[in-house]
Amino acid sequence: GLALRIEAARVPVSEAACALGADLAALIAAGDDYQALFTAAPQARDALEASAAAARIALRRIGAAEQGAGVRFVAADGSALALAQSQQAVVDEDAVLA
Repeated sequence: GLALRIEAARVPVSEAACALGADLAALIAAGDDYQALFTAAPQARDALEASAAAARIALRRIGAAEQGAGVRFVAADGSALALAQSQQAVVDEDAVLA
C-alpha cells in the first residue's frame, strides 16, 4: 500500500491562519485555505522545479510517499503528531477522495 508522511514544519500556512493562531491540527480539520497538492517521483524533481520557476509558481516539498497505509503527520524531529479522532477522520476521508 501507499502511505503519505507529511512534515508539519514544511506545510505552508497563510498569514491569515497565522494571525488567528491556529495550529496545524486545527487547520487540517477546519481550514479553508487551499493549495494544490501532488506527488511526483524523486527523479522528476529537477524538471518540476525548472518548470515551476519558469512559470513563477512556488513549489514546496512537504513530505513523501512511502510503503504503508494512511496519512501520518510528523514533527521536525520525526516524531508522530497526534491528531484528535475527528481530525484524523477528515484526513483519512480526504486521502480516499484524492
